[in-house]
Amino acid sequence: MFGKMDCYCVVKFAGMKKKTKVSNGTGKNPMWFDHLDFPMKNDDGASNVLEIEVWDEDNLSSDLVGKGACTR
Repeated sequence: MFGKMDCYCVVKFAGMKKKTKVSNGTGKNPMWFDHLDFPMKNDDGASNVLEIEVWDEDNLSSDLVGKGACTR
């Protein structure tokens, strides 16, 4: 029997990667209230793309649920 998804997000910006806490047992409607800080730089070489990946945490591995990106 399959259980509900235990999702978390991986957020990438300006060469850094951070992870939210796992939203346990929330299924298809996870919610996060994490605060992730990324310093804003005016470097021309810095990436202006914010990438967000949603993962389902399992005992043996994590599965990608979806991802998206936006620019500033």
